[in-house]
This record gives sequence, structure tokens and C-alpha cells, in this order.
Amino acid sequence: MGLVSHPWPKAGESRDCYLRALAIGNGYSSVNVMISCQFAENLKIEDISGAHLLDMTGHAMTVERGVQLLKDDTYDENVYHYGYLLLPEYHLRSKEHYCPMCMEENPVMLAKWNIAWLPMCLKHNCALEPVEKEDAHILERGGIPQPITRQVAANDEIYIDSAWKAQATLEFALDKQAAEKSVNGKTVVDVIDDTLCRCLGLDDIAQLKERKKLYPMRYFPLNYRDTLSMLECIHSQGLAS
Repeated sequence: MGLVSHPWPKAGESRDCYLRALAIGNGYSSVNVMISCQFAENLKIEDISGAHLLDMTGHAMTVERGVQLLKDDTYDENVYHYGYLLLPEYHLRSKEHYCPMCMEENPVMLAKWNIAWLPMCLKHNCALEPVEKEDAHILERGGIPQPITRQVAANDEIYIDSAWKAQATLEFALDKQAAEKSVNGKTVVDVIDDTLCRCLGLDDIAQLKERKKLYPMRYFPLNYRDTLSMLECIHSQGLAS
């Protein structure tokens, strides 16, 4: 049973944001209620794939590709589409984050804000903020958050500057590879996994996957030295070229 109202997704929009827009536009009290009414199987939000969206909206697949972080239903493990790139579940945050200034300019929750190793908004040079219960209204399209009053530590400037440079390299690789149907060599996901294994003292990726119950792990370095170390590793893999 398809939906009556099915607006097109906006550029870079996250799965959760688009599903909320569909639920509101079709008079459902929540996304979960909409999903339970549309599908016989017991699905959660994180189970929604491109095929499920096609069933609900009738849009062409080229339109649905605009919605990021839809589940790929061809794998046994939980992996999600970011363009043509596949992100493992343990690369994603368990709680939605956002940039308050981006939301004021264009109130749409972006998919890249859910990627755990992208902790900053490069446009506004600030850390992403978690969506707390009292901020739930901003999850809807058009919701405007209140200004953040969190104090910044005195030594944050050095960290933010180096982190900005590292994340700029990561985002460049992410966007480039997400637009390519095939990638020669390692993907940005591979490099993050390799770096994590090294930092955590793990032998291989299988051990990292066993720790996924602890996600969202602190994928991004917490101090200046580790930030430069990760940046050096990323550049050594050729991701910035």
C-alpha cells in the first residue's frame, strides 16, 4: 500500500529525516506507525532499504538514491548506502547529530552528520551537537534549533584546527567515492577500519566488528598528536589524491 503524499528527498537528506517527512505528510503520528501500517513484516527504521521506499512512494530508484543511509538488503551484515559507498553500522552514530547554524540556513538533517568519524561541520568550523529530547522539534523538516551555549575549552582551537584539516580530507574522499560506482584501491571505510585497528591494538577487522556493541565508538582522535597521526595515515593511503 503506497503513500498518498510523497515529496522528493532533499540533497544530502538522511533516511530518518525523509521518513519523518513522509510520516507527517501522510498523517501518521510517527515513523514507526507508518512503517507498521505499510509493511507486514516487523521492520525498524534502520531496516528500511531503497526497495521499501519504492514500495511506499513509487519514486524511481534514481530519486530514492538521494536519500542516504538506506540499508543494503543484499548483505547479511548491517551496511548502509552513502551514494555508491557502503558504510558498516559501526561507522554510524547511535544518536542523531546536527549543526545548529546549518539548520538555521537550511532545516534538513543531513546524512553525513550521522557518520561517527565526521565530528565537525566544516562550513561553520564547529562541533556537531547531539539531538537531545528537548530538541526533538528540530528533527522535522523546517524545525529551527535554539542557539548552543556550550562553552569551548581553552585548548580547543589547536585541536579544532587540526581536526578540521583531517576531516576535510575524509569528506573529500567520502564524497568522491560515494559518487563512483567502483573504487580502485582502499575506500575511506577501509582506511578508517585500519586506523581503528591500529589505535585499539586489534589484529584485524573481525575483532573490530566484535566490538560493534560499543558503538558509537570514538572514531576521531581526542588529542592533537593522534589527530596528526590519523591525518598522516589517511594521506599515506592516497585518499586525498
